[in-house]
Amino acid sequence: MFVLFTSLTNVAQFFGIILVSFVVAVLTQLIYKRFSDQERIKELNQKIRSLQNEMRGVKDPDVLMKLNNEMLKANSDKMKLIMKPMMLSSLLFIAVFPVCSNLFKGFNLFIFSTSLPIIGADVGWFLTYIFASLLASTLVRKKMGVQV
Repeated sequence: MFVLFTSLTNVAQFFGIILVSFVVAVLTQLIYKRFSDQERIKELNQKIRSLQNEMRGVKDPDVLMKLNNEMLKANSDKMKLIMKPMMLSSLLFIAVFPVCSNLFKGFNLFIFSTSLPIIGADVGWFLTYIFASLLASTLVRKKMGVQV
């Protein structure tokens, strides 16, 4: 499943993908921090958590339905708050992915015989990016204190 680094080019491409994932993660979190009401999102997250905890001990279906409706309302409000930054960060991804597809063509840390739309048959860089991006986003979000 894994292919060892066979050349210096693969090592450079690997670290390039890691760098791109960290840069995109930082830019995405800056977008979220700038274009969303972080305090309101934090309040809604706390409200959702408290409603979930409250729902665990409730047996009455009417009370459960009321709590569930409150939680759905809080989730809906939260989605409205993060919709704008989500759309802006989508534009960032749309701009970055074709460039990465050309830059990292032929990089195969993972070998899969499949083809993805826009990305094509070279999915090795994409899978590496996804794993690096999950790690980078989590680290950057924690460090910057961004609420999502």
